[in-house]
Amino acid sequence: MEQSTDNEIANWLIGRIKIQGQRDTMHFELIYYNDILVGFAMYAIDLGGVRGIIESGYGYIMETYIMPDFRRKGIASDVFIHMEDTLKLQGARRIYLTPDSVRGVPFWESVGFSDCRKIDPNNNMPIYIKDVGER
Repeated sequence: MEQSTDNEIANWLIGRIKIQGQRDTMHFELIYYNDILVGFAMYAIDLGGVRGIIESGYGYIMETYIMPDFRRKGIASDVFIHMEDTLKLQGARRIYLTPDSVRGVPFWESVGFSDCRKIDPNNNMPIYIKDVGER
């Protein structure tokens, strides 16, 4: 698998931040723990859905990242509760994501997501769904 360059990653993030500035239902948030930047989260109300699989209006978690030294401290769980509450206030009844199969699936299953047995045609990864408010 080819690694992205720092420049490619920076350009992708700049593009996402520009999009976020145009919509109040798209979020790019930095995550701090004891005043230390430890990660970021990107999530939104999906306006387009996923070609015949996911309806528009679902919450969509695009990316969540916590630096390795800060994992297993409950940070990601707290961030997820925040994302879920925000998406619920913006009208989402369900949330979906396509988790990393190694680290992502166990975490997302632990907060209530389950494999809907469909594949996202955009990234060829399984789609996981959770009803908002089920904890």
